[in-house]
Amino acid sequence: MIAWQDVTVRHGDRATVDRVSLTVAPGERVAIVGPNGAGKTSLLRAALALLRPAEGAVLVDGSDTVSLDARARAARVAWLPQTLRRAEPIPVRVAVAAARFRFDESRTARDAAVMSALTAAGVAHLADRSVSSLSGGEAQRVALAGLVAQDAATWLLDEPGNHLDPAVQRSTFSFLAAAADAGRTLIVVTHDVELLGWLAAPGQADRVRVVGMKAGAVSLDVRLDDPTLPELMSTLLGVRVHRLELDGRTQLVLGAALA
Repeated sequence: MIAWQDVTVRHGDRATVDRVSLTVAPGERVAIVGPNGAGKTSLLRAALALLRPAEGAVLVDGSDTVSLDARARAARVAWLPQTLRRAEPIPVRVAVAAARFRFDESRTARDAAVMSALTAAGVAHLADRSVSSLSGGEAQRVALAGLVAQDAATWLLDEPGNHLDPAVQRSTFSFLAAAADAGRTLIVVTHDVELLGWLAAPGQADRVRVVGMKAGAVSLDVRLDDPTLPELMSTLLGVRVHRLELDGRTQLVLGAALA
């Protein structure tokens, strides 16, 4: 469980997160949406102790995240940042192995876990490629393999569909949905609201919780199948939001800007 308790995060004199209280239970899949500068990324970074709250606390399984050492934190939360670094020309298998740092294990066990993670993410064939040679879609899949290898209970993902073509975006979100079906807790920051329906199987829109943020505060918190969501999202984003049922899947579609 992750609980933000009356959390405020400041950048200089500005509060990027303003007295937010939010609890995510084990096994939930939560999409955090909102305009630029709403505080979405800062909220995740506070949970990772990459930002220290000016007020309040973030509890991970009951422990203040800033009090946890790196290994203890890595056992609880895994992180996919918005921008992936691919500068170092190291093999993919080495990059994914780095996600296993919290484990005391033999090299044989580590290598087996890495190949299992690469296989789960569909990129075992890239194991010996240099990370600097990967396409955007390949790099995203390798990053997801790193989350699998880390084996944390909760995955925090910041714009996992960023700079990916539509097919790769959908396969990425479907991969996350499968991870949630297997018991992972998902907290996904995204501008791609038209992909929210892919965080669950067709007919399971009620399993996706949508949290909206604006000006550092939570402005909505409903399920994807909630009849009030399109109007709430329209107000939040400043564009008309429509909900459609396509191939049994609930999907949001963006329309014209509001007057």
